[in-house]
Formats: sequence, C-alpha cells, structure tokens
Amino acid sequence: MVGDDLTDPENDGVDGSNSNWNWSSISASSENYWHAEGAYNVFDNKVGASNDKWCCNGPTQWIQVGFSQAYVLDSFTITSGNDVPSRDPDVWKIQGSNDGSNWTDIYVYNNNGTSPWGSTRLQVRLYEGGGVDYNTPSAYSYFRYYVSSIVSGSMHQINEIEFFGTAADTTAPTLSSSTPADNATNIAVDANIVLNFDENVDVESGNITIKKTSDNSTIETIDVTSNQVSGSGGTQITVNPSSNLAGSNRVLCFN
Repeated sequence: MVGDDLTDPENDGVDGSNSNWNWSSISASSENYWHAEGAYNVFDNKVGASNDKWCCNGPTQWIQVGFSQAYVLDSFTITSGNDVPSRDPDVWKIQGSNDGSNWTDIYVYNNNGTSPWGSTRLQVRLYEGGGVDYNTPSAYSYFRYYVSSIVSGSMHQINEIEFFGTAADTTAPTLSSSTPADNATNIAVDANIVLNFDENVDVESGNITIKKTSDNSTIETIDVTSNQVSGSGGTQITVNPSSNLAGSNRVLCFN
C-alpha cells in the first residue's frame, strides 16, 4: 500500500470505529459496517483477511466517502482480496460527485471475465491520472467505488482502496496590474489591454465588455474564447479590441 491517502493521511484512524478518519461521511450498498468482511474495511489501511477486507453478495455493489472539501483525484489504489480470483471485480468504476447523488465517471475498468490482478492475491494496483490511466478530473467532494460485474460466481471481494488527491483551489485569482493602468492618459488608440494576475488563470467562458464611463454605453463585447483573448494558462491575459481606444474613458466588465 502507498499510505497517506485522503481518508487517513495521518494513518491514525481507529479500526472498527469512526474515530480519526478524515471523511465526513461513509456509506455502502451492503455490509455497511466495520469488522468481519464489512465494507468499511477497504479504508482501514490493512491488507489481509476477514476484518481487513470487504466480501459481500455479487454486484451491483458500491462504497462511497464524502469529504468536507473538494479534491482533484490524482491517483488511487485498489487491492485484491485474499481468496479466489473469481470474486474479483471485472467491471467497475471510480466516480466523483459534489452532492453524493449525481456521479461522474473518473476511471472505468471494463474487462468482462478478467480480474485487474489476475490470480495474484493481496496485490496493490496503482491507477494514475494526468492521462496515464485516466484524464485529470474535476474536483469532487465525494468518491465512490462502483462494481457491476465480477469474474464469476455469486460473491464480490476487494481488500483496500486508497484515494490520493490535491485540494481544489477555491481562492479567486487577484488582478495585480494592467496595461494601460487605471486613469492612464495618452494611450495609443490601437493598444492591447494586458491583465496581470497573481497566479495562473484559464480562459474558459464568458465575455469582456468595453464600455464608456461617461454614459455606460457598450463599445465592444469580446467572447473570451475568441482569438482576441490570449494567454490562457499563464499569469498574463492579453485582450486585443477590434475597436480603437480613442476618445473618452473606458471601463472593462467581465461576465
């Protein structure tokens, strides 16, 4: 196992209780408890049999955890059970949600009849984001393991799940300076507008509106996805108005 996962980064969770775990909620479709082959054992940071694994009736089954803040899932591990490989999942997914009800697939394993671990028991498999095993997902405050098929038979088993993530950035970037600066004079009529931020920013959607300060009339509305706006992913965004900046004062509005 890797350790230091989101559910117990300090590795001080009290097995068999709800003490010292970092989740805000936990629930499962069956064996919704600790101890003998209960679902919560998948987060106890122990690899083994009985009290260290989840074994239940066949699919569909799931277990989910919720956190007090959102995370981008950078990677996760899943560990095979200790007994027969026929109980291993062969169609399963890791999903994310921000309300615990509506789920988005992050990673999907769909290899009907084939276990992710083959015949190897108590094996830890690491799955990585960033395009290695799955694309970097959005930030979510809930994560769920959802299994819809096993290799064969009537019983499902896994041993451990570890989630690893980066806390979502919830602080809006700050505009540190702009060119032309506020109240600047003698600006070239064909000048670009350059906006400098305190961190990298992405141009995603919306409009930039240039208005006259004298009467609030609109001079130009620019779609941020157009070629008039450049610099996405960096700290500097350049706006190239098609209208000249000559005349009375102007103001930028973002929406």
